Amino acid sequence: MFIYFSDAHPFRSFPSAAIPHKKSSIAAWFVTSFNEALELTGLSPKKLSKAARFNQVRLRIFFTPEIDLHDCMHEFGYYDYAHFSKDFKECIGLIPNEYRNWMLEKMNREQHKHENVVFLQDE
Repeated sequence: MFIYFSDAHPFRSFPSAAIPHKKSSIAAWFVTSFNEALELTGLSPKKLSKAARFNQVRLRIFFTPEIDLHDCMHEFGYYDYAHFSKDFKECIGLIPNEYRNWMLEKMNREQHKHENVVFLQDE
């Protein structure tokens, strides 16, 4: 699967069979896709892909902080923890374990906050 950039559907995926097969067509297609990505986002396709992948990982941990980080790492295509950790540190200033622990702590605080609430209807 490749990501196709257009004004109408900036992240529409399509099968690799849709990519031109002649060398000259492939080169033109690549240049056009690269320029569209750069124009739309200000990022090269590689940086855009890295940002999108990181955001998917961040959201997975955000919504399921109890997830095993090793499984999460592999699910999103990271092959070693050092690379995974480096991306986290670059993007949000925390390593994955620190981010996950922060999310778990935040969830626990939210749960405890509501435990001490007394509803007048219950009395």
